[in-house]
Amino acid sequence: MSKRSFLFGTLVILAGLAAATPARAGSVITTNFSFATSTPAAMEVDVTYSNVGVLSNLSPTSVTGATLTLSGDVVKIVFSPSNPGPFAVTYTLDDTATTAASGSFAVTPSVTQLNGVDFGVKTSGVPEPATLALLGIGMTGLLAFRRFFKKTSVA
Repeated sequence: MSKRSFLFGTLVILAGLAAATPARAGSVITTNFSFATSTPAAMEVDVTYSNVGVLSNLSPTSVTGATLTLSGDVVKIVFSPSNPGPFAVTYTLDDTATTAASGSFAVTPSVTQLNGVDFGVKTSGVPEPATLALLGIGMTGLLAFRRFFKKTSVA
């Protein structure tokens, strides 16, 4: 097999893999919610997102002292009274939109002694498979180019 046909075959295989990979455009939303005080009873925090597409893949769904559920664009965090604070929950969601998400939260029942609240929403993009395939093709070409010149150099 000649070097040229090997390189062409490799490019065809990589292009086929890129075409067969489903597109995954979108972003990953990372959210953290924590507070310093304990609560006297079970407490529920509803985190509502705006500027989002379809949310999915909530991870994790439970942490020490809390359970998490996703319904539409709302993540419900239920804190157990048996585990006194401080509480800290960090979770991720997949979003079909590529725009920066924002969020707000509401606490039920209203807790007046909720001190040291930290709430943050961070959006990071997910590269599409075609971009990764192009990177792979480029790296393969550079490797083949290097091997070709390494073998043909005059000693």
